[in-house]
Amino acid sequence: MIAFDEIEEKLEQVIEDFSPSRQPHPEYPFWHLRSEKIWEVPQSHTIPTTSSGDADRKYLRDHKIQGGFSQEAFALLSSHSDLLERAAMILLDDNFPSSIHQDVLDGVGLEIDVTSSIIQYKHG
Repeated sequence: MIAFDEIEEKLEQVIEDFSPSRQPHPEYPFWHLRSEKIWEVPQSHTIPTTSSGDADRKYLRDHKIQGGFSQEAFALLSSHSDLLERAAMILLDDNFPSSIHQDVLDGVGLEIDVTSSIIQYKHG
């Protein structure tokens, strides 16, 4: 688990660097990844939301709301580095042009060699 205020700035920078020209909202991935069932925000039932279902960024920050991978997802990703690599490559392929894959990985702090991962991913 990590508190939103600890990753807010980093999320904002990554969104600014790699998303279409929109105002960055780091609270969106932090909050909405819960729907994927691999991310959880244990205090989510206490957090006020807008009419569109979004959490308030200031509330997340001021109340040091924590979020993180579910125990199952964390255990799986921690014990299988190849799975983390494959998931990262799928996300990159689905959402970003290949010319910026390494930049995105560097931006989020994942040490994956795109060149060898592409070979493993496409043939693995």
